[in-house]
Amino acid sequence: MGWSLIHEASVIVVILNGARLAGNSGALQLLSQIFKSLYFDTRTSFDALFLKYRSN
Repeated sequence: MGWSLIHEASVIVVILNGARLAGNSGALQLLSQIFKSLYFDTRTSFDALFLKYRSN
């Protein structure tokens, strides 16, 4: 179980490193953009979920 978690974390690091190398921005700006996107996408998802249950 623990090894698969380490593997998944290393995959995320490799993906982030590839995105950093492919883009023009730095690593901190890339992480900032990712967390902003996750925040807004999560809010949109919960808004849609709550709207579905409020309409019933």
